[in-house]
Formats: sequence, structure tokens, C-alpha cells
Amino acid sequence: MSTLTRAEVDRARLASLLIDRPAVPDRTALSTVEHFLAMQAQDAPGVAWSLGLRNGATEAQTAEALAEIRPAGLGLGREVAHMALIDELLELERGFWASSGTTGYYETHMSDNGLCVFSFGHLDKEGTKAGVASAGPWSSFDFNDIQVHVLDDNAATISYRADADRDGKPYRAMVTSVYSRATGVWRLMVHQQTELAAM
Repeated sequence: MSTLTRAEVDRARLASLLIDRPAVPDRTALSTVEHFLAMQAQDAPGVAWSLGLRNGATEAQTAEALAEIRPAGLGLGREVAHMALIDELLELERGFWASSGTTGYYETHMSDNGLCVFSFGHLDKEGTKAGVASAGPWSSFDFNDIQVHVLDDNAATISYRADADRDGKPYRAMVTSVYSRATGVWRLMVHQQTELAAM
């Protein structure tokens, strides 16, 4: 019988926490990962044992794999947290594009001091909401050449090429967004688009 690796048990533990997340409405994906790291650091064997068994490991496999976790430290955990943060920020960014034509998402997820910069000038939050409401929804959009830079625990940038279409009219731009986290919530601070020439 094969033995689960530390990474496999860690993934099982994290997966269980994420599956259970809907029962904890205020817990974001990132805070779930942070909870996972705290649990891992404390080496809560009873909880880990339960999570391992729930994800298909036998008692012997779980016991052996858990023995590997303590000396391995939190290296994998930090990597998982970093990946979860990137996913959370990209989900936020895609939400702005998906919400074009409406203002609710911008009201919630854009900072009150936020700024959007385009070739025609810059817009504050209210100006951005007005522009988005009049622009209408995108028919499709995609992100390519994505780069995410986590500057510290509360600041990050996302850069990418946007390939979009609105009512049959293609739109391509290089985009950069800056996010800031306050009281545990990420919000858009700066969004800049440089339109590219048509191919």
C-alpha cells in the first residue's frame, strides 16, 4: 500500500477546509488558507487525522504522512497561501470585467479613493461607475500574459493583456491593476489600460 506524501495530506487538509467554507460565511478563501497554516503550525493531530481520513487515506497512511509534516515546516503552506492569494486577486479582477454595464461590483470592490486611467484621462470612483454603466457589458474577455506581484501582505499588482470583444468590436489592451487590503478586504486602488493597435 502506498503512503501519502506530506504534500498530498496537506492538500487533503486544505481541500476539506475549503469544502467546509460555505458553513463559515465570513471566511474568504485566503482566510481559510491562513487558518490552515495556523492549524499546521500548531500540528493539530486530531483535526489533521480527521481530514486525512475524510479524503480517502487509511489510518496507517495518515499517521505516517502526518509524521512527515512537523519537520517539513511551513514551506508548502506558504506556497499554497501565495497561490490562493493570486487566485483571489485574479477572481476580483475578472469580476470588474464581468460586471461592465452595472455599478454594484465597482461600488463594493473599488476603493473610495480608487482611480482608473485611460488614454482619454483619469476617472475617480464615481466617474468610473458612470463610465462603466454607459459602456455596456463585454461580449467576451480573456486575460493573457498574466503577471501578479505580491508586494507585501496588503498590496499587490496584476498586469496582463486583455483580449475582449463588445458587440463584435475587438478590444486589446495592456492592463495593470493595483490592489490594497484593509481590514482583511482587498479593493482596487488603481486600474490602468493602454489600448493596443488592432491586429
